[in-house]
Amino acid sequence: MKPTDELVAEIVGLRPKEGQPFDPPAELGFHCPLCRYSLMHDGEYDPRLGWSKYNGFLWCSVCERHYPATLCMPDIERALKIYLASVKEAVERSGRSSDRASKVAKALPRRRLLRRW
Repeated sequence: MKPTDELVAEIVGLRPKEGQPFDPPAELGFHCPLCRYSLMHDGEYDPRLGWSKYNGFLWCSVCERHYPATLCMPDIERALKIYLASVKEAVERSGRSSDRASKVAKALPRRRLLRRW
């Protein structure tokens, strides 16, 4: 498991197996954020995007990466609302534990501010 996958699992958890959606992601309008392709091929939806093992994530079989589902949505306004709702849910699920929050913060890369010239 990659370090990123470990962080994703810790923050959002695993998708429940009994609650898998019936429709494939492409049928619901989701699209891999990196791949350039048509959603339809010979009348069939492109199968590359599937449901990830992580809550709120999709798996691209071509990129071999997990992406937050909101990155795969064509409607950016709707995606932003869903993203914020999912972050809120993750925070509430974690119990707002300061230990957990500091652990997650340490795992995220630090950004260095650049001086303005």
